[in-house]
Formats: sequence, structure tokens, C-alpha cells
Amino acid sequence: MACNEEGQIGEKMAIDFFKKYKRHCFQSDLIVKGKNGYILVEVKHQEKFEPPPFYGHGLPPYQVKARLDFCKEKDMRCLFLVFDKIDMCTYFQWLDELENGNKFYTRNNNRVIYDIKEFNKLIPKSGVML
Repeated sequence: MACNEEGQIGEKMAIDFFKKYKRHCFQSDLIVKGKNGYILVEVKHQEKFEPPPFYGHGLPPYQVKARLDFCKEKDMRCLFLVFDKIDMCTYFQWLDELENGNKFYTRNNNRVIYDIKEFNKLIPKSGVML
């Protein structure tokens, strides 16, 4: 078994351990030291959601809530960073700003989708931000 697999097993065991004792936990994708303190980063590698009602990227509502609650308590911000599988662009925006913008919930309420127009966009290999 590779070290990475061992680590993933250990992480799963730790999550199960804390849940057993009714402790709320979530795994952060990344924590980055920014200019004004630390930033929580939620990372996705996915295809764009297609209309209706609009093109966008999203994540499960429970992840939004967990990250925003944590950031509020710790006086941090959460960056939603998406590497689009199809257009190969990188989309990013503060999660709290996305929450205040144009969004909708999928039919079975398992994803909140944020309008692609609300994101900053980096074009691949050019480094140009739109």
C-alpha cells in the first residue's frame, strides 16, 4: 500500500472518530497564507453546469455552509477555485461573494450552482485574467 493510500485511510479513520463523538468536522482542500492572513480554498476539477438557467460551477450546499461557518468564526475568507475540465480555464471567486450573487439549487438540492459571470476567469497558458 502506498503512503498516499495509508494517509487517506488514516484521514477517513480520523473523520469517523470525530463523528462518533458528535464533533463536526470537514476536510479543507487547501489553506493558503495570503497578504492579510490565511485563506481557506475549496477546489473543484469539474465540467461547467449548463443552462437552464445559466452556465456555472457549484458544490454541495453542506460544503458551502461548513466553509462559510468556519471562515466567519475564524475571521477568514474562502476562495472557491475551479479548474474547468472542458475549456481548461480556471475560475475563482470568494465564496461569500458567490453566495450573495446569482445562484440556484439543482433539482434534488445536492448542488448550489453559481453563475459563471460571477467568477474571475484565467485563460489557460496565457495567464490573462478576464
